[in-house]
Amino acid sequence: MFYILLLNSALLIVILILVFTRDKQRMLLHQLEQIVRQQMKENREELNRSIREMRMEIQDTLHKNTIATGELQKQKFDMLVRQQELLIHSTEKNWMRCG
Repeated sequence: MFYILLLNSALLIVILILVFTRDKQRMLLHQLEQIVRQQMKENREELNRSIREMRMEIQDTLHKNTIATGELQKQKFDMLVRQQELLIHSTEKNWMRCG
């Protein structure tokens, strides 16, 4: 009878240890889930911040490139106008000599 009580007590202690261990594991798992969620939130916020910054940099670069391209086109057009004027002037000179 004593051995049965001892065995029951031992089983009860083992069951209590398993219950406490399982509860501790659940608590740790819950804490881990909270930490992972918080880290994911922080990563998402950082990613969104980086995307916004990159978008602003790209828009700024595109704006600068558009201005530069417009300036180059203006310079090219001015050069073509000068070349055309020189050609007209040269042609007029040739006509005057011949005529």
